[in-house]
Amino acid sequence: MVNFSDHKEFKPDLSPKQIFKQGAFGGVYWRSIDSGVTKKNYKDQYKEFKFLKKISKEKLDNGIKDNTINKYKVHASLPLIYWEQHHWIHPQDPYGHMQWYCRFYNGRRTADDKRQISRALGVLVRFGQRKNKSDRLKQSLHHWGWDANKDHSEYIKKIKGLKKSNLL
Repeated sequence: MVNFSDHKEFKPDLSPKQIFKQGAFGGVYWRSIDSGVTKKNYKDQYKEFKFLKKISKEKLDNGIKDNTINKYKVHASLPLIYWEQHHWIHPQDPYGHMQWYCRFYNGRRTADDKRQISRALGVLVRFGQRKNKSDRLKQSLHHWGWDANKDHSEYIKKIKGLKKSNLL
């Protein structure tokens, strides 16, 4: 479990390094992109993170999506354009939530933290309590930093309590 002293409500099971090392996003998360949000081209953005240095490039920027790289060997993500069209991508993190999480893990704090933490916790509440999870659902939880095989029931109760009291 990852703990953040300034955000005690956010306790993902996996660090960004663990997520990529175990396999995520078909090995193309850090591919070159033309951002529809910033209107700029980005490439080699994973080099910003020292903790990803020893992860094979195949798991970060494979060039061609290969779901066999994923921990659960299945496709479990939506295209960047979908995220952009739904206004889930903000200019500070043109790749999306995982880029935000890598930077948050490194210590960066921004006005977008509450929204991103709420999204990650929402994924856990919505999908983490299911008893019979498909490999696709397990891979999706993995992308958000959650261990799909862990019992999160007590943590989910706390999250729901925070939401009810408007602390999230």
